[in-house]
Amino acid sequence: MLKWEEVHEQVDELIEQYSIKSANKSLTIKFDGRLEDVYQICLLKGYDCWSQYKDLPIEESRQRVKQTLAIALDMYR
Repeated sequence: MLKWEEVHEQVDELIEQYSIKSANKSLTIKFDGRLEDVYQICLLKGYDCWSQYKDLPIEESRQRVKQTLAIALDMYR
């Protein structure tokens, strides 16, 4: 069973990668808020996904969470 802490770690890693890429490539965040807002949205998406898929086999639930977070983050690039 996938634990919420694992999902939270995925969100942290994803946001860290996103902020590094944004800084290195001088990308503009197409969002009316700050990076913290994007982080909060990813946490909410991650939690929704975790509650829906936490009972699936561990690798499948990890993959679904990862895909959901990637989609959510792409919306703000």
